[in-house]
Amino acid sequence: MTRCGPHQRPNWAVPVELRQDARDISASDIGEKRDLSPGTIRRRLNKLEESGTVREYHIDIDYELARYPLCSKIICTAPVSDRDDFAKHVRDINGVTGVRELMTGKRDV
Repeated sequence: MTRCGPHQRPNWAVPVELRQDARDISASDIGEKRDLSPGTIRRRLNKLEESGTVREYHIDIDYELARYPLCSKIICTAPVSDRDDFAKHVRDINGVTGVRELMTGKRDV
């Protein structure tokens, strides 16, 4: 029995195509490339999302074009007792787009 790679499995037609160009490809386009109906493509994608195989869709922002040219990632450590208040304060700073708190260890905010 010949094993096929993930890109050759029928249900992988959808994520393989989406990974190439998720922004400008439709279920009809994928179906045409893979000789499947758009409905089949949508059903497969729904199953992949429901199973957790496809977890998220990401956006790639051109911050300079958006006139928001600085993008920084700052990692710090805060005492557990102060972490929640610290994170809330940071979220209120103009321009901050996200704050993540980790449960333990150094560099937890």
